Amino acid sequence: MATKKWTVLIYLAGDNDLDEDGARDIGEMAKVGSNDDVNVVAQFDRAGTVGTQRFYITKGGGYPDDSIADLGETNTGDPGVLIDFLKWGITTYPAEHYMVVLWNHGSGWNEDEVYDKAVKLSPEKDRLLPTAKRTFREAGIKKALFSTTIEEILKQKAADRAILYDDESKDFLDNMEMKNVLTETAKLTPEKRFDILGFDACLMNTIEVAYQLKDTAKIILGSEETEPSAGWPYDKVIGAIAADPDKDPGELCKEIVDSYIKSYDTGENSEPVTLSAVNTGKIGDALSAIDKWAAVLKKNMSDRDTFYSVLSIIDEIQKFYYPTYKDLYDFARLLNERSKSKDIKDSSKAVMDILAPGNNNFIVASKYLTQSMANAHGITIYFPGRQSYLKYYDRLDFAKKSRWNEFLKAYQKAYDKPWLL
Repeated sequence: MATKKWTVLIYLAGDNDLDEDGARDIGEMAKVGSNDDVNVVAQFDRAGTVGTQRFYITKGGGYPDDSIADLGETNTGDPGVLIDFLKWGITTYPAEHYMVVLWNHGSGWNEDEVYDKAVKLSPEKDRLLPTAKRTFREAGIKKALFSTTIEEILKQKAADRAILYDDESKDFLDNMEMKNVLTETAKLTPEKRFDILGFDACLMNTIEVAYQLKDTAKIILGSEETEPSAGWPYDKVIGAIAADPDKDPGELCKEIVDSYIKSYDTGENSEPVTLSAVNTGKIGDALSAIDKWAAVLKKNMSDRDTFYSVLSIIDEIQKFYYPTYKDLYDFARLLNERSKSKDIKDSSKAVMDILAPGNNNFIVASKYLTQSMANAHGITIYFPGRQSYLKYYDRLDFAKKSRWNEFLKAYQKAYDKPWLL
C-alpha cells in the first residue's frame, strides 16, 4: 500500500461497561473515514461473545460494515494484543505520521478504582487483607484504562496505573507494560516516535504519565479530569487531520482540544471537562523546574511558615476526581502568592513559566468547561497531603528523576512537629 500522510490507530478496549460507546465512536469515525491522505484503522474488543474485530474505517461505513478481520476473543490487557495491533497497523498502512489513541477506562498513574473493580470481579477476592477491600465507586468513573494478570493484582496492596481494562479476562496493562509496548512499536515509525499519543480515557494527563511515556510520542493528548462516556468527537478529530494532513501535529492537537471542549459546551448545563496537549520534547525543562522547586520546598519544610503556607492552600488548589491529583500550575501559582520565602516564590514562578501554554512550550494547548475547572492548566501532579503516601509512586520514572517524592515525604513528616499543636 502507498505511504499516506497519516495513519490513525484507535485501540478500543470495550470488553466492559463501555461496549456500546465503542460502537458509537466507530460510527463517528465513519462520518469522515479514510481518504487518499489518511488511514483510519481500529481494533474493537466487545463485551459478550462478539469478540474482537479490526476495522479499516471508510466514509459512510462504520460498525460492523468496515470490519476487515475477526480475531475472536482477545485480552486487551495483554501487552501482546496491543503490540500485534500496532505493528499490523503501522506495517499494513504505512504513513509519514502516526497517531495512536488508547480508548477505555483510565486513572492516571494510580489505579485504585480499576484495582477495586478487579477485586470485586475476582472469585479470589476473599483472600485479600481487609485494608485492600475498598468499595468500587462505579458511579464516579465515567470514561475511565494496565498489573499483568488478576493473580498479580491480588498480590498488590496498592495497584498500578491502569488503562485498557478487560472484564472478560480480568486483566489490564500496567504502567511498565504500556511504556514497553509503545517503545517497541514506535521503533517502526519513521522518527521512532509516534507523532501523537492520545488517551480517550479519564485522568491521564499527569506529569507522571507524561514523563513515563516521554520517549514514545512527540505529543501526549489527554484529560486532567474524568471524561464523559461519549468521549472524543471522532468525526471532528479525524476531520481535523483529513482537512489539512500537512498541518503540524501540535496545531492538530489544538484543534482536537477545541473540538472536544465544544462538543460538551451546552451553556449552563455543561459538564466539567478538560483536555490538554503536552510537548514531550520540553518535559526535561519541566522536570528540571519541578525538581528545583521540590528541593527548595523540602529544604524549608522544617520551617513553620513554609509548612503552613503549603497547608493553607491545599483546599484551594485545583483538584479533580482523585483529590490527590492537583493542577501543577495552580499549585505553583498559589505558593508563589502566599509564601514569604523568596526562594519558594522564585522556584514556584519558574514552574509557572515552564507551564505557560504556547506552540513550542511544554503545554501546547489546554482548555476546560465550567467554573469548577477554571484553574485547570493542562497537567496534574500527585499530592496526597496527609493521606497515606502510595509507595508505588517511588517506582515511577518521574519519582526516580525528581525530588518531588522527597518533598511529599518531608511534608507529611512535618505534621509530627511540635509546633503543629
